[in-house]
Parts: sequence; C-alpha cells; structure tokens
Amino acid sequence: MTTVGFRGCRERGPRSGYFQLNEGDVETPALFPVASLITGTTPRGGGIWKYVLQAHPQGLLRQNRPIMTQVLHFLDFSLRPKWLAFWRQRPLREHYQAAFPELHYRAPLFCDSGGFRLLWNSQLDLSRYGLEATPQTILRLQQDFGASLLATLDYPLPPGLVRAEAEARMARSLANVGITLRLLAEQPGPPPFVYAAVHGQTPDDLRHSVQRVFALREAEGLQRIPLGIAIGSLVPLRLRGAEKLLTLIDLVQAAIEGIPAAERPTTPVHLFGVTGNLIPLLVYLGIDTFDSSTYVQMARSLRYHDPVRHRFVPVLELQERTCDCPVCQTSSLAELQAGLTSLTPAGRPLENGAYKSRYYAEVALHNLEQDLRLVEEVRQAVAADALADFLLRWVEGQERLREALAHLQQRDERLRRLGSRRSFALASQPSLPVGTGSGRPVSLAYTPEAFNIVSNGYAPPADKRVLLVLPCSGEKPYSQSRTHRYVRERLQAALGEQLDGIHWVTLSGLYGPVPEEWEQVPEVLGYDFRLEGSNQPQIELVAGRLTRYLERWGEHYVACLGYATSRAYRQAMELAARRTGRLEVLPCKPKARRLTEFFRREHLEQLVASILMQLEQGDR
Repeated sequence: MTTVGFRGCRERGPRSGYFQLNEGDVETPALFPVASLITGTTPRGGGIWKYVLQAHPQGLLRQNRPIMTQVLHFLDFSLRPKWLAFWRQRPLREHYQAAFPELHYRAPLFCDSGGFRLLWNSQLDLSRYGLEATPQTILRLQQDFGASLLATLDYPLPPGLVRAEAEARMARSLANVGITLRLLAEQPGPPPFVYAAVHGQTPDDLRHSVQRVFALREAEGLQRIPLGIAIGSLVPLRLRGAEKLLTLIDLVQAAIEGIPAAERPTTPVHLFGVTGNLIPLLVYLGIDTFDSSTYVQMARSLRYHDPVRHRFVPVLELQERTCDCPVCQTSSLAELQAGLTSLTPAGRPLENGAYKSRYYAEVALHNLEQDLRLVEEVRQAVAADALADFLLRWVEGQERLREALAHLQQRDERLRRLGSRRSFALASQPSLPVGTGSGRPVSLAYTPEAFNIVSNGYAPPADKRVLLVLPCSGEKPYSQSRTHRYVRERLQAALGEQLDGIHWVTLSGLYGPVPEEWEQVPEVLGYDFRLEGSNQPQIELVAGRLTRYLERWGEHYVACLGYATSRAYRQAMELAARRTGRLEVLPCKPKARRLTEFFRREHLEQLVASILMQLEQGDR
C-alpha cells in the first residue's frame, strides 16, 4: 500500500517528505534519473545504458536507486514485437534481478507515459506491436513493466502553439487522467501511485487544470487512488533568459495553488525534465520530485558538469579534474579523454579491454552525481528550515537566478528580509572571479557589439599566407586551450617553419572572427558565451561577420581554411563558404557533428594535406 506524507508542510512552499511504497521508501525532495531499461533482447543490454545501469560500479541498479523509465522507450531500439512480448511477461525489475542476482535491485520504478512523443503529433503509430496510443494501452504497459509510480498519458504543449490547439490538447490530457483513475479503481488490489500530468500556457490554465483533477476525483469517488500532480511543458523555459524563468515560476506556483488545501499535505508535485541549477529554487516553490535525462544527453555531447562552476563544460578541454565523486575516482582524466577520442570502431574493445561506451557512461554518471548531491543538500536545508538562506547563497554569481529570485522576493516576506541582510553582508566581501577556470574574471554582460573585427579598420599581417579558422574554446586565451594546442602541435610537427605563415583566426560564438593578435583584449578574454545549435539568429550573425571578413580580406591569403566539427560552428563556416566561395571547410563529411570528431587523426591529416597543397600552389 502506498503512503505519502510531508513534514513542515505549508499551503505552499518547501517541505520534506516520503513515499512508502511496496518496493521501498523514497525521501523527498527526490530526483528520478531517466533510464532506458529495454535496449535489446536481454537485460545485459549494450552501449551507454549497459554501464549506466549495471556494468559500472556506480551504475543506477548497483546503487539501488529509484529511477524513471519512459514507457515507450523501446521504440528507440527497434525492438521486434516478439521481444516486447518477452519483456512484458514480468516486471522489468524482475528481469534484471534474474540476470544480475548479485545486484539485489529492489528500488521503486516510476513509469512515465511517453507523452513527450506526442509533442508534435496527436497520434502515435504502435500498430506494429498490436497497440494503440491510448490511456488503456499505456496503463497496461506501465503495469506490465512493474510501475510503483506512473504518470497519465498526456499531450505536451509546443512553445507558441495556437490557443485553440493548446486548449484541445489540455482537455485530452485531463480526460486521460479521468480514464486512468477509473481503470485503476476497477482493478483489485492496491493501486500504484498516480501522477496526473497537467499542462498550461498560462498560470490560470494550470491552476484550473489541477482544480479539475481533484474535482473529478471527488465527484467520481476515486479517492482511494493515491494521487500527485506532474507539471509538464516547462522544459523549453529552463534554458532561456530570466524572463522565461519568471514565467516558469509563475506557472509552477499556479499549479500548486490549484491543489485544495485539505489535499496539499498528501499531494506531491512533480516537475518533468527541469533540474540542474534550478533545483533549490523549485523546491522552495514547493516541487517535491523531479526527473532528468540531461545527465546522459550532456554526456553524449561530451559535456561534463563542473562541480565548482555548476555548469557543463567540454570534457575534452579539461586540463584537470578535481571532482571527488565516486565516478571520477574510477579512471584518470587522461584515460577518460583517450577513451572518448579513440579511433577503435564502435562495438570493439579498446586496447585496455574497455569499451568506449564505458567512458561516455562515466561522464553521464558523474553528471548525475552532481544533481543528486545538490538534491541531498537541499533536502538537508529543508529539514533544518534553512532553505531560504541556502537559496540566497546558491544564486550568487548566477545572474538569471538572481533576477528570478528578486521577482519571487516581491511576494515572499521571508526571502525579502533574508535577502536584504545578505546583500549587506555581500557588499563587504571581495567579489570572487567566475568563468572559465583560469581564475580570470568573466562577464555575461558582453554583447556582440563589444567586439567586431570587420568594422574596426583591421587588416591581417602581411606575412600570413594561409587563413585557418577554428572554433572558439571555453578557455582563454584561445591559443592556450586544449583544442587549439592540439591542432597547433600537429601542424607544427608536419609543417615546421611553414607554420609561421598560418594566420590563426578564432570563430567566437559571440563576436565572429577574432584574429590571434586580438585574442588578449579584455572584451575577448572577459566574455563567457556558448553558441548552441538551436541559436539560429546568433549562428547567422557569426556567419555574416565571417562572410564579411572573407569578402574583405580573402584575397590576402593563398588559401582560406576552416576546421570545425561541432554543429553550430561548422554551420556558420559552411554558410560563409557558400556565400563567398573562398573558404574550404574541413574535415570533409565527418561521421558526426560533435567535438569528438575534432580530434580524429585522419581529420587532422586531411587538414595538413590541404595546407601543404595550398602552400605549394602558392609558391608556383
């Protein structure tokens, strides 16, 4: 039988609590890592999930962690229908217990509905498996998989969706809540814990949706089904500016306000997909549980959570690793980076016998450990009735969170009172440098107009014959970064004195072209910005400035080359190349547009061969 309770509960705000489930207890605030359990025909699996789950000493199952799995994740692995039938014969937990009895895995399993697959569609074709995307089908899958907790089938709202369509999707999500509760009420035995998934474009939408969930539950006499609220469609707001974060706060608060006062002490609130640096703020607002797949997504992009700066950094640019988490103690940084950049084909062991997927999993498990540690710190602060002070300390140096907190202080007397005292204390302390890890202060206030080489009368040095454009790095100055030093060392070995004829120009994600003579100016040393593939306006700005550079000075060089593998920077170079016809972008046809390709030996050899050919032609 499921029991839920909270300590220190107010009508709204932070609290600690617990789930008592047949499979074990879960203390809140709690984070459920999202994991794929059905990746093939056996629990032994493969790829990164093999290690994330059980083949690494810190794997989720070895640590007996409660996890979330998305109930339709088997679609990502092209599973044949007969093997889905095999997995449905008994709960997923029992499959893993049978395959790995030494794990003693007993932790609760949270099964999401897979509704995010309906984000851009109203239907999902499951006919190959003899299934339909209905509340009935999803509930049967969740129960077959052994869900201790489950979320109702929902229809997330894409950003900017027209109002009529949004209202229709919100109504369908609410209808599915009712269907799921009725189906469970008809079944014998203790029901699983149900999170009713709700969505809204406005605070009123969410407030009314939650109110309707409880009104339906009461009107139909479904109170025996343990119920929580799960807020969706907020992930697009988490990584945007302060204004979007304020919107997220308003939406979360409105959803919590919709819970009847009498139900609040036993109603947990879940937030889909929003974690990281926002955890302390969200717990303060009243969120009890979270889920996250970010730890794996970032690892696949070779992003490593810096435990000091609380941000993701390129793992291949790390000069040292100071993290003391159990994951980072299992291999050296050199071994990790060598494993990630190995040329060994996928599926084959490296020279040390390990597989490359193990190293991706190490980055993923490290990333997860940072979120889990933060949740534990927050839980302790809540238990000590000190979360407000923890939150004020946490947001120092995080401009976007400070703005959001200022917004929250307008409504929260305690935060306002503590904030005024803390601001006075901070004013008497020296400011601490933040940024790229070199100890040099950086600022987020720089804009693209702070530096623009194509509008300042610049001309390239007369003795530079070959233009080489490389993507910028997090470390400053660029020439001292791991990526730039890697290229320079290999070109030095191949070109010798001819290296002096190369003009190194860095393509900054904020400023566009930055010639090597200018990389030490304060505006370049002091900014902190990352160009993401989703930021198309900024990619266009960078491509436009590189285009103008090539149009103005391209004829100065005997050859103009760009070397990039990361998606955003390569896209900017390719745009400039097409517009001018003066830039050759290398490597040709990389297998993937990500940083790992940057370090492949064959790609650097391609760059060397092109430079030598261009220099030879220029001498004729």
